[in-house]
Amino acid sequence: MNDDGPHRQRSGTHSEAYFFQASSQSGLTQEHLSAPAVRRDIARGFREGLRQALSAYGEDEGKADALDALQHALGCCGVESYRDWLASPWALQQNASVPLSCCRARRGCPLSSTGAHGLHPEGCFGKVSAFVSSNMFCVATAALGLAVLQVVGIVLACLMAARVPARVTAPH
Repeated sequence: MNDDGPHRQRSGTHSEAYFFQASSQSGLTQEHLSAPAVRRDIARGFREGLRQALSAYGEDEGKADALDALQHALGCCGVESYRDWLASPWALQQNASVPLSCCRARRGCPLSSTGAHGLHPEGCFGKVSAFVSSNMFCVATAALGLAVLQVVGIVLACLMAARVPARVTAPH
């Protein structure tokens, strides 16, 4: 132990250490931040969310309303196609039917053995993916803006920590 008098530590060293610790413990690697990996993760999550909503249709009114609104607004049916509905628990209770939101006309669209002429032909996953892809610049700009805002917050926090006077400890 050094008895040269009161010890004073530089607060800048602490703020730099906190910043390094926070950034190194985030667990993000370059692979996690690459655009294809992020797109793949988002697509996988959205596809799974659509499948869960389709499975819960009829049991969860909130999910059913959201799925109906999506199918009606985008003119789509099911996750990949209307065939996704045929294996759903709801369709099995409804004699292999599809919701009215899959139909082009309000009066309904019965399925026949020759096909589904009155149904929206595309699945919702493809429609939403196309919409997101066409608006990727806006999405990327918003994400970049949030990242910059977080970095500015970290820098300001480090500057504030550097201005806090260091604690002076007296020898015992």
